[in-house]
Amino acid sequence: MKRKRFSKRGETRSALVAAGHKLFSRKPVDAVAIDDIVEEAGVAKGSFYNHFKEKNDILMAVREEVRGNINEKVNEINSGVDDPAVRVARALSVYYRLTVDDPNIVSIILHRDANVGNAIALEVNQGALEDAREGVSSGRFAVPSAESAAHFIVGTGYAGMVSMVSDQNVSLVASLARHLILLVLRGLGLETEEATSIAAIAVEQIIRGQGSGNADDQTDDAGSK
Repeated sequence: MKRKRFSKRGETRSALVAAGHKLFSRKPVDAVAIDDIVEEAGVAKGSFYNHFKEKNDILMAVREEVRGNINEKVNEINSGVDDPAVRVARALSVYYRLTVDDPNIVSIILHRDANVGNAIALEVNQGALEDAREGVSSGRFAVPSAESAAHFIVGTGYAGMVSMVSDQNVSLVASLARHLILLVLRGLGLETEEATSIAAIAVEQIIRGQGSGNADDQTDDAGSK
């Protein structure tokens, strides 16, 4: 492959990250070599080491990009939703749906991330923390603190993805997602009937793809139960 010329250092790094993203999306992380990344990016191998010490470093950069993209999707799907309980249910549904649509992307998120507690500090999870704070301050969530609620939400999200990523079956993922989201909402203090309704609607709209997926439909339907 002909090597590309980049006028700025940042352009080379961006090309490497884009190449890593493309390759990690196609096959398991462990099956991608640094040589594959530089070839895909069209740069010299030495350029890789000007920006990253090892493959894990570029994996972290790709993960941040992936998480940012997912965060944009969550923000889009939750646009106009005021109820923090509904926001949590819909956000979890977006992540769980990814296990069917793009399991390699999920593997990037989960790779070497056993310390899930640190995930709460990442920008992409600030939405969970903000929803938790809003839920606690408004009395919607009956939990000791917003931080503990956010850890609960994020931890259950990660645990669910670990279980679902091997299934890649919408029905199985939807069933487990409904139960996990119900568990989260009940743990946050919602009554069983309301939590069941919110979880079911989020899963049907976002994971199963039934209905419009419109935020107003979610809040109206949940409120009518």
